[in-house]
Amino acid sequence: MQQDSPPQPLRPNQIDWTTQADRVLTCPVCATSGPKAFVLSAEASWYASTRLALFSCPGCACKFFPDLTSAPYEVDTGIAGPLKYVEVGAGVDLLATPV
Repeated sequence: MQQDSPPQPLRPNQIDWTTQADRVLTCPVCATSGPKAFVLSAEASWYASTRLALFSCPGCACKFFPDLTSAPYEVDTGIAGPLKYVEVGAGVDLLATPV
């Protein structure tokens, strides 16, 4: 008979696929409010914080991190050049607004 081993602690930057409860949220793309399904959680790459949970909108299939905040621009985040631009400074929300 095989025993289940205890869960291993998560390593930094590891994706966690453990099932979590849905959350009632408003989709940032289609603006529908209601339960959004949990997809995964991951650690933010530019600052130490709690893990960020990714949710999926059943209406438009958008995936989003509702608790994500921008890293402070005035602080050295440890991210260099193009990566910082893509992850923090690109203004993707403004680029996607007309769509």
